[in-house]
Amino acid sequence: MESEKPLPWVAFLGCALTMVSLLVVFGMNLYLTRQSSGIYKSQPFANLAGIVLLILGIILMGIGFKRAK
Repeated sequence: MESEKPLPWVAFLGCALTMVSLLVVFGMNLYLTRQSSGIYKSQPFANLAGIVLLILGIILMGIGFKRAK
């Protein structure tokens, strides 16, 4: 039987960032809404931060899975 290669830490970090990006957007929207007077002032910054984390996570997953092959 062939032994399976373990998942590289880069791919694991990418998976974690991809999953956490949604929670970051939700948390930042809640936190920044309480800090500012307008409810929609925080959304562009929170969405941008979430998109950056999502893209970074996808890139890291791709790099990690290429190393696993």
